[in-house]
Amino acid sequence: MISVFTHFTDLSFKDAFDRLSTSLQEEKFNVLCSIPLSEKFKDKGIAFDEQLTICEVCNPFEANKVISLHEQAMFFLPCKIIIRTKNQKTMLEMALPTSLVAPFNHVDLTQLAQSIEDTLIEAIKRV
Repeated sequence: MISVFTHFTDLSFKDAFDRLSTSLQEEKFNVLCSIPLSEKFKDKGIAFDEQLTICEVCNPFEANKVISLHEQAMFFLPCKIIIRTKNQKTMLEMALPTSLVAPFNHVDLTQLAQSIEDTLIEAIKRV
């Protein structure tokens, strides 16, 4: 089972995205791309009343360490942080890296995932 970290903010959706980008940069992570999924739904005529963007975030030095410990872990890269609205509240969510690498049963990979997880949670909490 995947564990998820959820953080609510009083910021608007756009302000939360901007603050997340800045907060991640302070931790040497960057948003590689953002996928405005709610806009894609709208473009295809799919009813979706909330805002939803998937942010793919990465620190290339940490990503390289992950891959060097277990090559198949690259399938979990880059890390994803979801920004969405639900019932007119803005929230940020992330699948915890430790839960994603748990099936590998690799001590060093789990320790690295914990470090990355802690860093990303701190960045998200500043939003």
